[in-house]
This record gives sequence, structure tokens and C-alpha cells, in this order.
Amino acid sequence: MKKQTMKSQVLNFVESQGTARYTDIIRFIVDTKFGEGTFNSDAGTDLAWGAKGKTVKCNPWRGYYSAAFMKPYRISRGENAGKMVYPGYFFKDAGYGCLIKLENGLYKTVR
Repeated sequence: MKKQTMKSQVLNFVESQGTARYTDIIRFIVDTKFGEGTFNSDAGTDLAWGAKGKTVKCNPWRGYYSAAFMKPYRISRGENAGKMVYPGYFFKDAGYGCLIKLENGLYKTVR
């Protein structure tokens, strides 16, 4: 069996769902890499700053793979001004598809 990249696994997951929330994609990645149920079992085990300086319990996986979701942007200064940059791994089409973020905040596969 040919090994699939995480990107192709995520694209297949989102395609099977039609659309998916950011949290659902991260849950899929964490559970795929570290075992089913890992994302949910760790919920509330980390602390973060909440409103009014209070600490709140949160999921330690909340920022996992976040660089792959970095939005495309246009360079505003310098010799490359106006050039579009697509830094997010999931937004780059390497010949087998990519994700796009819809206006409602959900992600969809484009192949």
C-alpha cells in the first residue's frame, strides 16, 4: 500500500465530509498521527489566558498544524510588492488539490 501524505489524507477527509471546520480537521490530524480519541482525551488539560486575565482550560492541540492553514496574502512593500504569497501547505495545489476557506469559515477541497 502506498503511503499517503498528511495533506492527501486531510483532502480525502474534507472531501468525504463535503466541508469541515478547522477544529474537525485538526482533530482528524491528531487522531490520525497519535491514535483515535487523542484530541478529545486531552481537552481541558492545558491552560491559556482567557478574558480579563483569567486562565482557562483548553485543548493543548489547538494550534497544531496551524502553519498549514496560514492564509494567502499580498506583499505590500519592496521589490516583490503586489506578489501573492501562498504559505499555507493546505492552500497550495501541488497537482492533486488544495483547501479553500469559504465565507462561512468552513474549508472545502478543490481538485
